[in-house]
Amino acid sequence: MIVDTPTTGGGTPSRPHWTPAFQEHLETHIANITASCGFSLNWIKNQAVCSFMNEFFPFTNSISSYQLSNCIIPREVEKYRQAAKNCCRGSDAMLQTDEWMGVNVHYLLAFMITTAIVDVSAQCKTAQHLKLLMISVIEEVRLNWKANIVAVTSDASGESWAARKWLVEEFPSLVSADCYAHQVIMSSVSFVTPNY
Repeated sequence: MIVDTPTTGGGTPSRPHWTPAFQEHLETHIANITASCGFSLNWIKNQAVCSFMNEFFPFTNSISSYQLSNCIIPREVEKYRQAAKNCCRGSDAMLQTDEWMGVNVHYLLAFMITTAIVDVSAQCKTAQHLKLLMISVIEEVRLNWKANIVAVTSDASGESWAARKWLVEEFPSLVSADCYAHQVIMSSVSFVTPNY
């Protein structure tokens, strides 16, 4: 992508014109490599990577782990998010929710079409609360994504099932389906693990 530049009087190529657009294009590739390879965010400062960048991209601005995680990747995520919104506009969609406990003891809820991941560690883990969050996400999808939620699914927990039941009672046009992957996992665990 670097534009060829004329040589100086001695036949040595002069410094190519490295533009902000070239830098952003490189950063896009770095973000995609980080995500697709599952690299940790500090890989960009690995000595072998730095040597490679210095040899093949000597005119680029250096990229720090901080820039990668706080500027470059969020910028790329927003591009994909906007593309997803554009694809969903005017379509029917299914809302999925899943919950998990992180190793940092944060209880997280993910809403997938995906609009949000909500840290609800400090809140009560109840079906009523989950139902309210689901209604909030359905409304956000309707307003901001211009898509119509026609179905909801969730993991196999009791409060998730109850929240979906109450949601369908309030919005009878919604289809509520169990996530069969979660059902299989729960059945397998209870079969293999005694007293589960």
